Amino acid sequence: CSSDLGYPNGQVLSTSDEIVIEETIRKGWELAESQGVAVVVVQQDPKVFPTMHKITPASGHVAWEHYLKEMNKERNVGFKSSGRISSPSFGQIPGFHFSQDTTSKLDSLQDWIEGFETTQTSSYTWIGESFLSISPAAVFQHQLTEMNPNAPDVFATQEEKDNFDKDFWAVVMKGFSISELNEIIEKGTSNGYPLRFQILILPKDAIFKLHAHPNVEVSIGMQGTLYHYYLTDYTFPKHELERFFPPGSPYPTDETIKDLMDEFETCMVIDDRGDRSRFVEDVYASRGQVGINPAGSVHQSFSSKEGGAMLFVLWSGCHCNIKLSNVKHKLGTELLREV
Repeated sequence: CSSDLGYPNGQVLSTSDEIVIEETIRKGWELAESQGVAVVVVQQDPKVFPTMHKITPASGHVAWEHYLKEMNKERNVGFKSSGRISSPSFGQIPGFHFSQDTTSKLDSLQDWIEGFETTQTSSYTWIGESFLSISPAAVFQHQLTEMNPNAPDVFATQEEKDNFDKDFWAVVMKGFSISELNEIIEKGTSNGYPLRFQILILPKDAIFKLHAHPNVEVSIGMQGTLYHYYLTDYTFPKHELERFFPPGSPYPTDETIKDLMDEFETCMVIDDRGDRSRFVEDVYASRGQVGINPAGSVHQSFSSKEGGAMLFVLWSGCHCNIKLSNVKHKLGTELLREV
C-alpha cells in the first residue's frame, strides 16, 4: 500500500502477473507476523480497461430452464399436459453424438473390458441436491481413470465434454415426467431412492437376475452392446417399491442396498397377465444409445457371447430381484435365464 493512502513505507503495484501478486501477498503475511498487521488494497487501475467475465451457467440449469419454458408454453395454449413436454418426437429418446476421436478412444478400451470375468462397478457419485450443476462428462472420466489409470481422456476437448453434457440433459428432460424431474432435481432421489452416477462393465456373456426397477434409471452405452428381455406393457406397482431415506440422513451403504435387494427377492411376484404382456428380446443400450427404465419396469439384461459392454448409469444401485419361480406370467418366459 502506498503512503498516499495513509500507510507509511507502502508500495504501489500495477500488474496482472500472478507470480508478482502471489509474492507480494506472501511478503504481506511476513510483515503481518513481524509488525502485527499488513493491509492490501486492491484498486482498478484507471489506465487499464476492465476485463469483464461472463459466467456461463451449467448446461443442466440451461436445459431445465428450457424445459420449464416449454411447459409454460403448453399451459398458455391450453394443452393438457401428461407431465412431459408435448413434442412430435416425444418417446424418441435422443442419443449421444461422439466424435471420431472419442469413438476411437472408447474402442481402445474393449480389450480391457474383455479382460474381466465378472461384472465391475466404479466408485459412485451421489447427485444430491446439486444435480443440475454436475458435469456428467467430468464424472465419467474421473470414475474411468480410477478404474483404469491408463485409460485415455475420452473427451479430449472442452467442446466434446460440453456436447456430452448437453446430450445427457436432453435425455433426462425427454425421458422423465415433470413429477419425476422435480423429485430428482429438488431431492436427488427417485421414488425415495438417492441417485448416483456409476460406470458398469459387463464382460461377455454376463447376465443380471430378472428384476424390477424401484426408481428411474438411465443407462448410456459407452462401449459394446447390452441386450435385455423385457416385459411389455407392464410396470410393477411403484408404491410397493418406494423407500424413504430422510433428508440429511447418510446415503445408503452398499450393505443397506444389498439387504434391500435380498428383501425384495423374497416377496416379488409377477402375476399372469394373459396376452396383455410378453417378455421380448431387444437391444437395451449400445454406444451412443440410451436405455431408460421407468420405476417399476421389469427386465433381465445381459451382454452377448461375442463381447462385453460398458455403461455409464444414473441409478440408485438397487434392483428388485425376482425369482423365476415367482413369475406366474407365461408369455415369453422361455427366454429368461436362471442366475
